[in-house]
Amino acid sequence: MGYVREVPTYHVVFEPGHELAGFEMRVQSLATGQLMDLTAMASRLAGKVGPGSSMSEQDAADLATLFTSLAGALVEWNLEDCPHGKCPGPGRCTARHIPIAPDLAGVRKQDQGFSFQLVQQWMQAAGGVPDPLGGGSTPGATDGQTEMGIPMEPLAGLPS
Repeated sequence: MGYVREVPTYHVVFEPGHELAGFEMRVQSLATGQLMDLTAMASRLAGKVGPGSSMSEQDAADLATLFTSLAGALVEWNLEDCPHGKCPGPGRCTARHIPIAPDLAGVRKQDQGFSFQLVQQWMQAAGGVPDPLGGGSTPGATDGQTEMGIPMEPLAGLPS
């Protein structure tokens, strides 16, 4: 009988001082091939995302792939919308905020710069990809799984 591995999830928390401080998301890990493909796409797109940037058709297709992949990996997030459209600031809005679903529709409602930061932090958490944005996020651990729990002795019957 073989071993069936659960897909790890990562809790990504943006720490105080980061422009997204207070935002948290839980995302599923990436398969190695997907991580390699998405990392290449994100590297090509770095600097092309945001106001005033221009993209080729391939860039736009890659960006759509990145955002769709993120949406498919999202388990939960604490993102909310203000019914007034734009809140005056944290703690200063008295309106009841509306949770935004952690799915493709929710990702599509966000600006591309925000979504691109989420993609980068997700890939960093899943694959240890260096953070080109300055290291404002803590990837967290894989829901109770740590390297310390992995035995390091050779398997019985195998040469060491």
